[in-house]
Amino acid sequence: MLDPEYFANFTDDILALYEAYQTSLCNEIARRIARMGGVTRFSVEQMEILQEAGLVYQDAISMIAEIVPESREEVSRMFFDMGTRTLAYDDAVYIAAGLSPIPLSQSPQMLDLLMAGISKTNGDLFNLTMTTATTSQTSFINAVSLASMQVETGAMSYQQAITNAIKSISGDGAWIQYPPKTEGGIGHRDRIDVAVRRATLTGTAQTTAQMQDMRMNEMNCQCVEVSAHVGARPTHAAWQGGVYTRYGRIDGYEDLVDATGYGSGDGLCGWNCSHKFYPFFIGISERKYSKESLEELNNKTVSYNGEEIEAYKATQMQRALERKIRETKRQLSALDASIKDAPSDSIANSLKSEFTSLSTSLKDQERKLNDFTAQTDLWKDTSRTQVDGFGRSVSQKARWAAQNAV
Repeated sequence: MLDPEYFANFTDDILALYEAYQTSLCNEIARRIARMGGVTRFSVEQMEILQEAGLVYQDAISMIAEIVPESREEVSRMFFDMGTRTLAYDDAVYIAAGLSPIPLSQSPQMLDLLMAGISKTNGDLFNLTMTTATTSQTSFINAVSLASMQVETGAMSYQQAITNAIKSISGDGAWIQYPPKTEGGIGHRDRIDVAVRRATLTGTAQTTAQMQDMRMNEMNCQCVEVSAHVGARPTHAAWQGGVYTRYGRIDGYEDLVDATGYGSGDGLCGWNCSHKFYPFFIGISERKYSKESLEELNNKTVSYNGEEIEAYKATQMQRALERKIRETKRQLSALDASIKDAPSDSIANSLKSEFTSLSTSLKDQERKLNDFTAQTDLWKDTSRTQVDGFGRSVSQKARWAAQNAV
C-alpha cells in the first residue's frame, strides 16, 4: 500500500508553484498600493484606482500564462506516479493469487482513463486560477478604497492606511472564486493553496480508483481492503482499514459504497481523501490491519501542555500554526517589495516599522510551532511553512529586524 507519508508530500511541488504565483501577485499589488501614496483627492484617486486595478488584472493574466506549462507538466507527473505505484502494488496481489494482469503500458483503456484525468484536472486548475485575476482586482479596489475612506474620515494617517492595505492584501493571498450553485447566489471562495491541493489530490485519487476498478473487473476481484492512517478525519476513521465487497453479498463483509461513501465527495477517494483501496482475495490475502491496530490508530492521542489531544485535532492545530506562518511570510515579502517603491520617506518608514513588528511576530510563531511539534512528536513538514518569494534576502532582513527590535 502507498505509505501515508507519500500523500503528506504528494502535492508539495505543485503547491510551491502556485505559492510562487500567489506571492508574486501579492507583491506586485503591494507595490501598486505603495506607489499610490501621493494621491490625496478622492475623485482623482478613484480614477487612479480603476486604472491600477486594470493593470493588476493584466499582471495576474501574465503570471498565470507563465505557470501553465509547468503546472501541466507537474500534474502529468503526479498522475503517472500515483497510477503506476498503485497498479504495481495491485498487480503484485494479483500475481500472488495466480492471475496475470496486463501491464499499464499495454492497456489502451487504462491509459485513456489516465489521460482523461490529467486533462480534466489541468482544465480545472486553469479555470480556478483564472478567477484569481478577477478576485485580485476586486481585492485591490476594496483595499485602496478602504484606505482612502480611512484617510478622508481622519481614522488614520495615509501612511498607516497604506501599510494596513498592503498587510491585508498579502495576508489574505490570492482567492479562487467558485461559481454559485444557484442563480443569483454567491459562490464559495477558497485560498489558492486549498483549492489546488483539493483539485490535484482528488483528481489523482479518483482517476487511480477508476483504473483500479477497471483492473479489478478484469481480475474478477470482489473485495477490497482500505488503507488506514493516524489522524484520519472522524468520519473516515469509522471505516478505514476495513475489508469490503465491491459487489454481491458476503457474510461478515459490508458493501464498499454503503460503508465508505465511495463515489461521493465526502467519502472514500473524495475531496482531499488520503485513503486508498486495494484488491483483497478472501482465503488468500492477509489483512494488513487487525482490530486492535485499528483501535490504536483511531484512539491515538498526543500530549500538549499537559493535555491529551486527539491526533486528528492536533494535526488541525498544527495546520493552523503553519498557515499563520505562511501568512506572515507573505506579508513580510510584500512589505519588503513595497518599501522599495514607496513614494515618500514617511510611507517607507511606516512600512519598515511594520516589517520589524511582523518579523518579531514571525519569530514567535516559529517558536510556537517548534514547541508544538516537539511536545506532540508530530512530524514537522518544513514545506508547509515555505513561501516562494520569501527568499534568503527577505529572511535575513526579518531575522535582523527581530533581533534588533526594541
